[in-house]
Amino acid sequence: ELLHWRTAYDILSTGHLFAANPLLPISSYYPGLELVTSALAATHLSIFTSGVVLLAFARLAMMVALFVVYEEVSGSAHVAGLGVLVYTATPNFLFWSSQFAYESLGLPLAVVVLALLALRSRRAGQRRRLLGIAAAVGIGAVILTHHLTSLFLVAFLFLWWLAGRWIGRGSAPARLRVPLWPALLAAVGVVVWAVIVAPDLI
Repeated sequence: ELLHWRTAYDILSTGHLFAANPLLPISSYYPGLELVTSALAATHLSIFTSGVVLLAFARLAMMVALFVVYEEVSGSAHVAGLGVLVYTATPNFLFWSSQFAYESLGLPLAVVVLALLALRSRRAGQRRRLLGIAAAVGIGAVILTHHLTSLFLVAFLFLWWLAGRWIGRGSAPARLRVPLWPALLAAVGVVVWAVIVAPDLI
């Protein structure tokens, strides 16, 4: 947690991004967590308090987004509730994602993207477009926040698209289908960010 505290402190003290962090060099290239923390800290909160508030909202967003994904895919609120309950008992939820670390924000953002795409699959018209725009913004936020989560998001989106095409040879229910563009957008975004901003990722 102190590794990311250092990056947040650098942003607050210098007013610039990407300052070298000798404790965890790659983290300064993925400053999403620290950017939001710094914005909260600019309201006269400490970095510690800002981090606690941010993680509370991230964990809440994770639970709501997981519920939406499970409900949209299964068609059952009961299954969604059970899925969220099971997730709350995992070590990732209890320990790892409760830390002030970039994965703790990156993973909830990725699940929010999945929830938006799941909702989009059964909507039409203006709502469908707005959910698509929100998902694209979410993909950008994931890329800005955590490198591993963004790589897993790319893989998951490609697998979801392939599964939707494979199940029933393209006649799968709408709730199981996702278009190809989110996976392509995420893949291009990850590569562009790595080449231009974070060459150390390679």
